[in-house]
Amino acid sequence: MVGYRNSAIFLALTGLLMVTWPSGLLAQKSNLFTIANFGIRAEAGNAVEAKQKAMAEGTISAFRVLAKRLTNYSNYLRLPDLDNNTIDPLLLGISVRREQNSRTTYIATYDFKFNAAAVRKYFRAAAVPISEVQAPPTTVLPIFLKNGQISVNGQRTWRQQWLKLDLKNSATPIRLARTSPDITVEDVLRLKSGDADLWQQLAGKFGNRQFVIIIAEERSEQGDVQVNIIGQDTTGTVEHVRDYKGPGTDKLLRAAETSFGILEGRWKFWKINVNVESLQTSAIEPVSLLVQFSSLREWQQTRKKLQDIPNLDALEVESLSARGAVVKFDFPGGINTFGRMAEQYQLSVNNDGGVWTLRSY
Repeated sequence: MVGYRNSAIFLALTGLLMVTWPSGLLAQKSNLFTIANFGIRAEAGNAVEAKQKAMAEGTISAFRVLAKRLTNYSNYLRLPDLDNNTIDPLLLGISVRREQNSRTTYIATYDFKFNAAAVRKYFRAAAVPISEVQAPPTTVLPIFLKNGQISVNGQRTWRQQWLKLDLKNSATPIRLARTSPDITVEDVLRLKSGDADLWQQLAGKFGNRQFVIIIAEERSEQGDVQVNIIGQDTTGTVEHVRDYKGPGTDKLLRAAETSFGILEGRWKFWKINVNVESLQTSAIEPVSLLVQFSSLREWQQTRKKLQDIPNLDALEVESLSARGAVVKFDFPGGINTFGRMAEQYQLSVNNDGGVWTLRSY
């Protein structure tokens, strides 16, 4: 961890960002480049220094979470070290959720929003591939067992640990389900033993084929917990077992973070190895397209899809009419690579008599 910067400049910058970006704005929309509900803490000689230190170190820690979200761990280890001079251009805004302080300690929960274009440039300079495509949401049902029974108090605590995580902005967004009274401990044991029919019934009940049950079971007087991940995420069947030791709720939070990371890691591994590695190593080429549409609303929807495509930079509209627009941008690998990527966003790219055209479907 680098030292914090005890300067008026850093406080002025973060203060401006906090004033111009209203609290709660981040929670309105899923954004891969947002690290929400992120806890920071620091101690120093006085309250002002403690807050400076917490914000400076917290920003770097939040970016590290973002970096792990966008790439796999082996690639993450290749990134250069960060200091405050490097991190400032990457930061777009900060929103405060909660904060408290004493004369020497500052504790808070922040939302950090990073500049997508600047972050892409940072990764590209480091030659580290990333994936910006979010998986379809996975429904997660957390269940807690103690003494062979579903524990109401344990269930509440286990769920609370999941709610501390940034479930919406992840590469693998999570919808956290609640246990219903008709799910019995016998059902949980059947699921642990691999009862596919019961899993299908529950997936139908919760309305999502991407349905995962995460069972935390207290296994000893010391409170050690074994966690079973069972179900199907976007990449396929997932089965994983891991033990966690430690005091109080610390191990449950660590178990939730690790389980969440396993689901996110499976998606990143698939997306990066299938699509992104070649994309990131391709030369940046200019692309020019005629975008066809039948209404202003369709044009706005199509433009939004274009803006959401990862690694698309410098989008410009050269001309606009009632039925078409000429756009240009830069993209790794040029028009052919872009055409394959665009299909994931319901965009069709064709060569019509030497003119490349794009249409939403």
